[in-house]
Amino acid sequence: MIKNLHDLRDADIIYAGRKSVALGKMICAGIPVPSGFVIYKDVLGPVPGENRFRIPDNIKIKILSFLPALKSRQFAIRSSAISEDGLDESLAGRYESFIGVTEEDIFEAIEKCRGQDNSDSGMAVIVQAAVFGDASGVSFSADPESGDRNWVYIEAAKNPNAVTSGIENPHFYSVHKKTGEIIYGPAGPKELGGNSNIESELLNQKDIGRLSDLVLKIEEIFGYPVDVEWVKKGDSFGIKVDQPTKPG
Repeated sequence: MIKNLHDLRDADIIYAGRKSVALGKMICAGIPVPSGFVIYKDVLGPVPGENRFRIPDNIKIKILSFLPALKSRQFAIRSSAISEDGLDESLAGRYESFIGVTEEDIFEAIEKCRGQDNSDSGMAVIVQAAVFGDASGVSFSADPESGDRNWVYIEAAKNPNAVTSGIENPHFYSVHKKTGEIIYGPAGPKELGGNSNIESELLNQKDIGRLSDLVLKIEEIFGYPVDVEWVKKGDSFGIKVDQPTKPG
């Protein structure tokens, strides 16, 4: 089965994975998530005797019929393993996403994405409109190390996926949830080593405030601390992925 993200409900988790259902919840709550759909875990069958998966011809036709609604010429193909990003277990970073995929290459990208998982629980595959912007990064509604929930933590970089891949040193911002105070720099509120009067060349104070508000709204939707991947284009933000924050 193939379903639009906004049509998913909690009962779909066992077929579509928690990541897909979480994206659907955010869309329905008005969070700016790129439109997309999910291919259920059992749709792509393994090729006998080979370590890969194949899309049946009838499913290829359905996939093509879903693409025009995304209103994009490039797509993002993401994993949604059934055991991925759960409250008790996180496989964040284990699976590769395929960004900027054209319609011509979409079947190959979907098969590659599905082929990353051979577990018994299986993997669904998400297809979304690809979003490229001026900056991207990750944000946490709680300290990922200590679990402190008084601040929103933001890491930002210019290159797409640079923060999550570690290829670029990010800009750091910490926003106090009650006062809105902004602290710049990696020291953050732990040492109060940042200067809250600086305007960053990457995210200004309005950007930081808008992003912090989005992260807090997502935390409210799910009822637990979240780890959010985002992209900024102009004055707007788009949310790519949400997962629970698990203190180290």
